[in-house]
Amino acid sequence: ATYDDYRSFNSTLQGEVQLLPGTLGWSIDREAETQAILADLQAAVPVVREPTIVGIGYNGTLDDIGNSYIEVDMLNQTMFVYIDGNQVLSTPVVTGQIGTNTIPGTYAIWNLETPSELKGYNPRTEKDYVQPVEYWLAFDYTGQGIHDANWQPYFGGDAYLVNGSLGCINTPPDIMPIVFEYAYPGMPVIVFECGDRTTR
Repeated sequence: ATYDDYRSFNSTLQGEVQLLPGTLGWSIDREAETQAILADLQAAVPVVREPTIVGIGYNGTLDDIGNSYIEVDMLNQTMFVYIDGNQVLSTPVVTGQIGTNTIPGTYAIWNLETPSELKGYNPRTEKDYVQPVEYWLAFDYTGQGIHDANWQPYFGGDAYLVNGSLGCINTPPDIMPIVFEYAYPGMPVIVFECGDRTTR
């Protein structure tokens, strides 16, 4: 099982980093698997089959990240897309502002929308908001996702300190269609900080 596991990950800019758990991960469905084993035993014939799995990322190994994933390096405010082990995209991004930080973890895309409307409550302004975006990739169940952000004056660097998001990964509008094209349900999204930044 990999659900709720910490993982070592070879990142693009920081080398090996430790990843926190998130929505990515699988485990054996004990109840369903018990029933399947009982049925196999009652059939009294040799059988080879995959176990009954719950969660996301099962591929027969413990490497549920694989070679195709989105990597978000918050320390360097940069996002990478890898397909079949090849880096196909690199872009500066804006992550969560201090107080509405992006929560690091090992996630997986579960919803893709174009266009979309982001709705929620902004604790900084203490107001509800509705924000149209062209592209939306949800990767956790608390409202974090990747989307275009045409309101950002610039991306990368220290932009998150003054114009940071409410936890989402703000992506340049001209880059987001490319990210969306590569994305698919279940695609791992790796979000981490590490390094020695002390202001977050």
